[in-house]
Amino acid sequence: LYRDKRVMMGSFVEVVSDHPQAAGIVFSEIKRVEDILSRYKQESEVSLLNKNSQVRAGSDMFFVIGKAKEFWLASDGAFDITVGPLVELWGFSDRNYRFPQDEQIKKTLTLVGANKIIFLESDNVIKFSLPEMKIDLGAIAAGYAVDCGVKALRQAGIKNCLINAGGEIYCL
Repeated sequence: LYRDKRVMMGSFVEVVSDHPQAAGIVFSEIKRVEDILSRYKQESEVSLLNKNSQVRAGSDMFFVIGKAKEFWLASDGAFDITVGPLVELWGFSDRNYRFPQDEQIKKTLTLVGANKIIFLESDNVIKFSLPEMKIDLGAIAAGYAVDCGVKALRQAGIKNCLINAGGEIYCL
């Protein structure tokens, strides 16, 4: 078996397969997805959306944010990618952790809610109804990246592989 492990998307990603090219294929796809969906990469589509409150999205981002909005509806708002302002308020983005005041939390909560994400499907544009909004795809991006890796493996004719991306596990 061939094994390889790397740090990607803020976690360890391990690939085990009987095919020597499997890990390279998976890592390539995960990097591609990370370059689009990471809020920590300045030129990613997510970062551009967070900075400009609007972006012409590629098919990957349009799909993932659409799915996230579906999950938000199905979970009565429990799954919500618009938590970016709360993540920043609590200091998780800059690692300057803090306990915000109740008033700060209440004010920040007005920026949260996937119902405030607008899709202009004719142009593949995603925009926020409030300019201070921000998204964080940490709860969905790794799973999507693994799915893309599996799709690429299948296209390459690889039939056996185990992918573990920080607990997002797929056995092919």
